[in-house]
Amino acid sequence: MTGGTLSFMRGLSAIFLLSAVVAGARSEERPGDVSAALNTLLLDSQARARGVETRLHKTPSRKEELILPDEGEIAIIDDGDGVAFPAFLFDLEGRSVEFSPAGEGGYRYSLRERGYDAQAAADGAFLSLGDDDAAELDLPFTFEFYGESQSRVFVNSDGNLTFGSADTDSTARDAARAVTTPRISGFFADLDPTRPGAAVRVFSSVEKVVVTWINVPEWVAQGIGRLHDFQISLFADGRIALAYRSIQTDFAVIGLSSGENLNESFAVDFSEPDDTVFAAAVVEIFAAPDINLALLGQKFYLSHEDAYDFLVVFHDHEILLDTNAFAFYRAIRNFTQGIGPLPAGFEDLNVVDFGALLGSAFRLQGVMYMGDLAKYPDDPHQRLGRDQGLTLNTPLTVLAHEAGHRFLANVFYANPSTGALSLDLLGRQLAHWSFFYNSEASLLEGNRIADRGAGPFRFETVKTVEGFSPLDRYLMGLIPASDVPDSFYVRNPDIEGEAFTAARNPLAGVLFDGERVDVPTSAIVEAMGRRSPDHTISQKRFRYAFVLLTEEGIEPRAEALAKLDRFRTEFESYMEAKTGGFEIETELVRQLTFLTWPAAGVLKGGRIDGSLFLGAPADHPLRIEIDAPAGRVGAPREVELAAGEQLAPVSLEGLSAGVERLSARVLDPVGRAYEEAQTHVQVLAGAGPLAAERLFPLEILFGDPRERLKTGAAGKPLPYSIVVQVTDENGLFYEGAPVRFEASGDGAASSPEAVTDEFGFAITDWLLASTPGANTLTVRIEGSVRVPLVIEAVGTLDPVRGRNSRREIFR
Repeated sequence: MTGGTLSFMRGLSAIFLLSAVVAGARSEERPGDVSAALNTLLLDSQARARGVETRLHKTPSRKEELILPDEGEIAIIDDGDGVAFPAFLFDLEGRSVEFSPAGEGGYRYSLRERGYDAQAAADGAFLSLGDDDAAELDLPFTFEFYGESQSRVFVNSDGNLTFGSADTDSTARDAARAVTTPRISGFFADLDPTRPGAAVRVFSSVEKVVVTWINVPEWVAQGIGRLHDFQISLFADGRIALAYRSIQTDFAVIGLSSGENLNESFAVDFSEPDDTVFAAAVVEIFAAPDINLALLGQKFYLSHEDAYDFLVVFHDHEILLDTNAFAFYRAIRNFTQGIGPLPAGFEDLNVVDFGALLGSAFRLQGVMYMGDLAKYPDDPHQRLGRDQGLTLNTPLTVLAHEAGHRFLANVFYANPSTGALSLDLLGRQLAHWSFFYNSEASLLEGNRIADRGAGPFRFETVKTVEGFSPLDRYLMGLIPASDVPDSFYVRNPDIEGEAFTAARNPLAGVLFDGERVDVPTSAIVEAMGRRSPDHTISQKRFRYAFVLLTEEGIEPRAEALAKLDRFRTEFESYMEAKTGGFEIETELVRQLTFLTWPAAGVLKGGRIDGSLFLGAPADHPLRIEIDAPAGRVGAPREVELAAGEQLAPVSLEGLSAGVERLSARVLDPVGRAYEEAQTHVQVLAGAGPLAAERLFPLEILFGDPRERLKTGAAGKPLPYSIVVQVTDENGLFYEGAPVRFEASGDGAASSPEAVTDEFGFAITDWLLASTPGANTLTVRIEGSVRVPLVIEAVGTLDPVRGRNSRREIFR
């Protein structure tokens, strides 16, 4: 990748699969994040453990056997080859699973008949736990868990123990959550020990600690859920046992996790023997029939090029699925900053890329799973039936809602008085706007709330489900933050009924009182950081591929295809109208892409490589027309590709300051049309907006990662080169930027003056000052108005040799 493409595109990796698993009685839909990937990684490994053969681990003799022909602009995929998971039902009642320490901090498991300690359950002391609650216990012995010594443990009401911190979240009790913290999952589900007859008891001795959940039900909104009776036992010799007396539901997660090395997590069938030593996590998932979006994606890309930002999946026929959600969005890739789900300071954790394991090399951003086509009315503008529970929604509003999840709604705001971060703008699953937030009737929930100025009933919800608000449009990259008016939410609303919580679905005509809390837009930007890329260069043209998932061996019905095609064509104009800036395309096409997609940077007078490439070699000669309408970038008017070629070099020159929106189209396609390629190019008149960012801290890879300051011998060079990248506020990097490295004291940089290369990189070696103590290396961009980068190090007479931590990091 050459030129000035987005710096946060570097380091793309795909180590997890993407899932549609949704677990937990109070979690119908999960926001897209790393947990979604982990769920399918684990479900796929468990499917193989249960004998379900998936195409992910089976090489077909001919891929054509898996390909179904498109029907017009609708892609057809069947549910065979592991795309649809069967149910994984609980099969350990009256048995126990014992984990024995093995290897370097790992475990082996074995299955035993019986094992439930009724005496320990009877003798145990009662532990007072609320719903979604935890209590910390002192252990009577030092307990080794994955090689770490533990003296305390948290008993969490949802059927699990954790080390280091409690876990009282109300998010999905799924496999991803189970493995991302040091945890022993006895029966990790949404349990409520506050119900009559339920108890959690703890027996403690010098030999063992036994925690028993007795008649603890699933959480349900009304009545009493199904009851469960099980134990977790910790033994002084390091063994762990999970024992089951009575389980009345099939859906939970059990097992162990170190909370680290998540890509080494496994889901297994504990009822089958296995002599493997598990060093990271080993769990079993008991779940309803579900869908493997990773395999669905792989099937799609067998016959389609990487020309789509989103897959929109409906299913037809009686496919046995239980996604526990009307529809949902799953994130595949995100490099956009300032939109969440984590606030400023955690930007690296917001960068995700799982695309390769769905078959997408670089383009796919998300999957919208819409569920059974039959549950939607034939007219895309008609409201859904009242029994669906989605007031005022139509097929188009549901489609727009799921499309909106690509950017919404995950933001914190910073309290203007205290600076503390708040989630009060968010409601259901912390991925929708709160019922009590004036969201301007956003398609991502919340309401338009009228403030009458005085009570009684000062506030009224007056509109719902109308469109995308100015804040939505800012987060989508359509307008600057300065165009977003301040808003408000209502704190401590005075309203009766459990149904009216922040997580409630929108509803007009609700009257209530409460405390108005004004939310300046600047408080959201302060909490999340600026949106990057901002509205000047953000992507605004998106392509959605509509997919009909059918039952294996069953032809798609003509009426279903016609209905879905209506949804597809109406979605284009509806989404464009509601966003007021997106361009939506839904045709099935061949790929044509600028190497600089989605955006690149170049200094005025400089040049970058903006090559065009195809998804597959051209099957006949192609002429490609390039248009730079604003005249800020110089480019050839036309390029040619010979048959069999895939890449056409295109040199782009920065002519005048500003943003250019380049486009390219094939003039003489044969067969399926090519997409029109687009890219933004930011031309800078000078280095004023540029700053340096430190990359590749090699001392962390090869030294001790806990050492925040670099340490070396006074008067000697550090053993690792200093590498920086020069970028603007949108993360675009620039070739040809002048960089100065200034060392403190009598220290020196081997290259005090440098010019960035085609990736915006500059490199130097750093000789520390001869006097022991603090050293600084200041990195300045000549002509920049931004704060210089300062790198710190400590020079010592006899530096302590850092132990090699590579094995610890990568084991």
